[in-house]
Amino acid sequence: MAAVLAAALLLAAVACSGSKEEPEAAPTPPAEEPTATPEAEPAAEAEDTPDGLEILKDSHERMSQVSSFATVIATQIRTIGDSFNVSTSVSRNVEGNMRILTTVQFPQGSQSTELFYDRTNAHAYVKVPGDQWRRATPEALAQLSGLDVRDYNVNFFAEIIPAEDPPWDAYTVRYLGREDLDGTETHHLGVTIDLQDLLSRLGEEDRDLVLGAAGLTGAPLDVLEEARVSGVEAWIDDDGVPRRFKAEFLGGGQFATVLIGTSDVDGEVAIVLPTQFEEGLPQPEQQAQAAPPPPEHGVDLASMLLTQQDTEAEFPDMILDPAGTGRQSPGRAAANTVSPDDTVEDLEGWGRIDGHVCFFVDPAVFSRQVSGRAAAVSCSIGLYETEEQAAESVRREVADYQRMVGRSLDGGVTLESFDEAPLPNVGTGAAAGRAVAVNPSAEAVYLDLVFWVRGRVAAMITLIALEEIDEKDALDRLAAAMDDRIEAALEQ
Repeated sequence: MAAVLAAALLLAAVACSGSKEEPEAAPTPPAEEPTATPEAEPAAEAEDTPDGLEILKDSHERMSQVSSFATVIATQIRTIGDSFNVSTSVSRNVEGNMRILTTVQFPQGSQSTELFYDRTNAHAYVKVPGDQWRRATPEALAQLSGLDVRDYNVNFFAEIIPAEDPPWDAYTVRYLGREDLDGTETHHLGVTIDLQDLLSRLGEEDRDLVLGAAGLTGAPLDVLEEARVSGVEAWIDDDGVPRRFKAEFLGGGQFATVLIGTSDVDGEVAIVLPTQFEEGLPQPEQQAQAAPPPPEHGVDLASMLLTQQDTEAEFPDMILDPAGTGRQSPGRAAANTVSPDDTVEDLEGWGRIDGHVCFFVDPAVFSRQVSGRAAAVSCSIGLYETEEQAAESVRREVADYQRMVGRSLDGGVTLESFDEAPLPNVGTGAAAGRAVAVNPSAEAVYLDLVFWVRGRVAAMITLIALEEIDEKDALDRLAAAMDDRIEAALEQ
């Protein structure tokens, strides 16, 4: 599920999956919590307490005028008992040149997209997984990815104060005292926001900034009416620089935590442009995922997975990701079961040799989930040393779901039930069922699953929705199509 949600959050639409390269690690804000300065005077007496709202206003004005900076925006999304992380590092120097590095951390690994903008010469450079540096005009990049770097500007308070002239009466600011943050004295502020009032008073562009931070772009009205923001804190130094900012957004079945760290404001920021590159961006048809190289074990697992065309035929209302083959993880013996106790070593010990997982993603995944329409279909395969071990893996999957019923998973999600369903006519040792999970806001998430075995290959298909829908026949047809591919591949 983490991979399903992450596809809607990549910075550049030109990003694609399947690379064997190790992405550059993105920097992250300091992990340690700021500590109160022992000498700080208590803020109990009103006459000695600074006005927190004025400090926030001054910082908002100060940061609108910066010439150079370095900032890291770390976002964690939690949903359906899982979580994933997105880190975006943005730097700008006094000449206006920029570097943007976005890394998405999936359970199966990470993906990074890096971009430079040379404002002086009007060149954009982009590098996505599996490709080399490419240079193009900003116009060409904007046409392909939807990102216009010429207008890209970091609003350091975009998640909560997106407007140039904010409606300040929608904010209640508490002054929490002086605190030391990594050796710098700061004003610690707590901020309460009337989100519904704020959204009603913002223009469309500013409203989209807030909804985008919460992962609620395009969400239905009833979801927006229940969305809220909490846990907002800011640490602002004596120069008005927000050294750290934190906010939590809740709504639409997901929980987003945003943590921003800022440094080098109006300082010397080095931007080193790429020196080796190809001219021009890849055309859309070139962005479809390349098949992974033949594995050492001689079994072409990738050819067994469903195609986008298969999925579209069964779910024609889904607007699928244009990458052509879905978002596919590289083959590996990665964790594949519900139980948090199952490790990579466990799976290797049970005889798993290799595996793939592929998600077919609707770019409007959040809004389609909350409106109850099919938001995602995933398929996965695992290759085992023996047929008996493959069959045992299916039994273990079903047993894991049954065992976890009533137990709390990550993020406060509870697996409420798992009921077996009629078996599809595929492979051997088939199993099917519906899992229902409930998140902390009491919203149910439905996962319809089909498991089966074909020789040494164990396969699974999953449909995810936020409304109980009857799509069993469609899943069975998809399972049959994938089963035919597995059988044909094993005969080669």
